[in-house]
Amino acid sequence: MENNHLQGWYNWDNLKILIIEDDYAQYLFLKEVLINTFININQTYTAFQTFEYLKRNKVNLIIINTSIPDNINFNLVKEIRDHYPFLPIIAFINHDSYKDEIKSLESGCDTFINKHIDSAQLLATLDDLLHRSTILNSVHI
Repeated sequence: MENNHLQGWYNWDNLKILIIEDDYAQYLFLKEVLINTFININQTYTAFQTFEYLKRNKVNLIIINTSIPDNINFNLVKEIRDHYPFLPIIAFINHDSYKDEIKSLESGCDTFINKHIDSAQLLATLDDLLHRSTILNSVHI
């Protein structure tokens, strides 16, 4: 894994991330990148599990696989966005999937990352979104 030394720069021990991913190998990749950030990592596989989890737990960020069967992923993003409008959502897309890039943004994702992303770029993207969401959640609108 590239840039392992960069993982020590982030300390998100009071934050929680939900990874909606049905591919265990991809989940393990994300978990390996995030393990030294001390962020609390949780995983769901289906829309039902995701909403049950969100009802009981506060999360600071979601990463969703865009390759989940039955195209539920983009509908799920829209539903999450309806219930949690300020929760950052990142689409985890296949390499060179222009269609998924567009669909993820149209469905309400804040950004997308490629499944072949460099660890340092992934961490920087997460840091940016977590920082902005923390500021937004501390401001009373």
